[in-house]
Amino acid sequence: MNKNKYCCIIVTYNRAPDLTNLNKVISEGLIDGIIISDNSNNEVLIEAIKSQFKAEFKDKYIIIENHKNLGISRAMNIALKRALELGFNYAFLLDDDAQLSDDYFEIMEETMEKYKRTDQKIAAICPIVSNNPRHLSKIVRSHIIDYVKRCITSGMLIDIAIVVSLGGYSEKYFLEYADVELTYRLTSNGYKLLRYNRVLIYQQFGRNIESSLSRFLYSPLYFMHQYTFYANYGNDIIYYFQLYEPNRMGNIQNGLLKFMIQTERSKIKLLIRLSMAFVDLMYQNIALFILTKNKKYLRMPWSHKYEVE
Repeated sequence: MNKNKYCCIIVTYNRAPDLTNLNKVISEGLIDGIIISDNSNNEVLIEAIKSQFKAEFKDKYIIIENHKNLGISRAMNIALKRALELGFNYAFLLDDDAQLSDDYFEIMEETMEKYKRTDQKIAAICPIVSNNPRHLSKIVRSHIIDYVKRCITSGMLIDIAIVVSLGGYSEKYFLEYADVELTYRLTSNGYKLLRYNRVLIYQQFGRNIESSLSRFLYSPLYFMHQYTFYANYGNDIIYYFQLYEPNRMGNIQNGLLKFMIQTERSKIKLLIRLSMAFVDLMYQNIALFILTKNKKYLRMPWSHKYEVE
């Protein structure tokens, strides 16, 4: 039986990822290639990425220069198509700044191989992603494996053929909520997503505001998210308030509202969820104002002009 081929895909924009860990797992045979889809159009950055390539594995690196910011969805689709052409079966999708536990690749591959031998239609396996570094490598749910309805891109291990067959990432979503829309489409088409309930990735969503006040203010928001955005069906744990620029925060909130309107089929449920979301977002923006003293956070999502970073 031929061994399944695993690759890692990273979309970069104005930042060179640290490939130290990926070079290590290539040498250990845990992944068979790295595909970088770059949206930067910056030759200095491209050279910074290439300088990390190990000569003994030179045939395992692929860098795709998109020459402009195509957005996460299009850049990811280009990389997925290339991965499929090269015969890869599965792809780890990583952000360029994620911190992984030491056994992340081994655990995720073992889980994929185990569940792919069943008759379940597994499209992806995702880790739990937390913005609290103290969570790393800890069990955070009562069961080691759960089924979920959404995953964020960072850390997700996907069946490439399944994702590509459904059209990949929707290019209607430039950045925000592209991953949530993809996983919604996967589950809507009868595929399953598994969540491995140990924190295998530490990820700052923007920049953490790490203070006791930040944690205190975020606590009620955590419970609101469970009901408003069905956060308990996902794989991310937000422990501290995350800080983005006001326009980026507005884009994130707009993306969320767009996703809710697109996917909620019951008009009554949609009205209830939108009403709850209004309260949720108002609270979030007031809390960010308290933490930053920046009045721009008091603007509601629809008052922000979309800007490409």
